[in-house]
Amino acid sequence: MVQELDHLRATIATRLAESDRPRAIELLWSFIAMADTLAQRVSDGAGDVEDLFRAAMADLGRLSGIEPPGDRRALARRVLAYCDRDGLGATDALIRPMSEGLGAEGRAEIRQATERALQAMPRPGGVRDWRADAQRRHLAFRSALLADLDADVDAFIAAIRSGDMEATHSLDVAERLLSAGRAAEALEWLGNRMRCELDLSGSGVVCVERPTRNRCCAETSKLAHLAINLARDCYVQD
Repeated sequence: MVQELDHLRATIATRLAESDRPRAIELLWSFIAMADTLAQRVSDGAGDVEDLFRAAMADLGRLSGIEPPGDRRALARRVLAYCDRDGLGATDALIRPMSEGLGAEGRAEIRQATERALQAMPRPGGVRDWRADAQRRHLAFRSALLADLDADVDAFIAAIRSGDMEATHSLDVAERLLSAGRAAEALEWLGNRMRCELDLSGSGVVCVERPTRNRCCAETSKLAHLAINLARDCYVQD
């Protein structure tokens, strides 16, 4: 069944798209809508079903990206409706391939809707509600993904904080800050998790309250790279 569906997907995305791209796009929307039903009926131990629909999403995103722009906000609402079906984040895989078709306006529409949903979530307190926590993290991850697509480091940090994920994603934040040329801030984030920095003289790891601020830019950047590598090794060992 999966092979037959993959052949159908390829036919829509190539032969039909060459002659009637709008029709192919609509059929791919119908195709990915089958994901939940098929997943319930077919064992997917090898991940073939997931790969099939990820390929269909990639096709949909590619064709949508080359189609003349229409109402990007309407497209954003359609993407968001698909993403909100499961509530646990699996369908957010559609956002990345649809990024070009959505454009900045469409991505902003999804981000604003996601931020409103996050603000409406009850804050943690008292007895923890795992469903609410999972939904908050799901929305925060979506917001972080959108920030990445727009190369907005500050929005990524805000998303991580909105999901109370600073401790578990400090390395992700540090890597993005470093890529943005903000090495000192990257070290601050790593320091919050590790409370240590590397001694550039080669003496090993020096525990400190917070990373030093009075280094030159080149040395700070080098230190941040080394600290991130150390942090990654530590996480792997954990």
